[in-house]
Amino acid sequence: MKDKKELFFDLENQKWRFNVFKWINDSVLVDSSYNSSFRSMEKMIENTHLLQKKVFPNHKVGFVLWDLRELWDESEKTHNKLVSLLAEADYVVTVWKEMKKYVASKLDFAKAFLSSREAGEQIKSDLESWEDKYIILFKWSQNTIFVEEALKSVLKDEKDVEGLVRQDEDWMKRKEKFLN
Repeated sequence: MKDKKELFFDLENQKWRFNVFKWINDSVLVDSSYNSSFRSMEKMIENTHLLQKKVFPNHKVGFVLWDLRELWDESEKTHNKLVSLLAEADYVVTVWKEMKKYVASKLDFAKAFLSSREAGEQIKSDLESWEDKYIILFKWSQNTIFVEEALKSVLKDEKDVEGLVRQDEDWMKRKEKFLN
């Protein structure tokens, strides 16, 4: 009989919505990188905590989040709502201006970046230096941030890159003008 973890890794999820990758120290990376809204981000944060409690009780919880877009006058209010949702996390990395301004600045343990590649380098360094196991959710919106590139930096198996969003040649050309 398979245990909860084995059953979890056997699940077939919708691509880019809840893909799971294993990492060193039995850590788990959850890719929900296709796009985001406040409601979907809120639900994914809740689900990650639930997953930790029910399936990975010995893992710490982390989040790698990028700006929610197209909020206009509601941006500050909406991003501020995330602060309370992230207060119980063990690790938070934010990318881009709104997350830095409204979220990372209010969580003394959060790390803020303006580049997804720099964030990826930091996440990889952190994961390699920890002995603890983590479950880390990668959740964001796209449009010039392209944070799948941060997740790409921390994948254990290069073949897993094929499972990430926006990896074809056309997308890679578009990304280069924003990422360099």
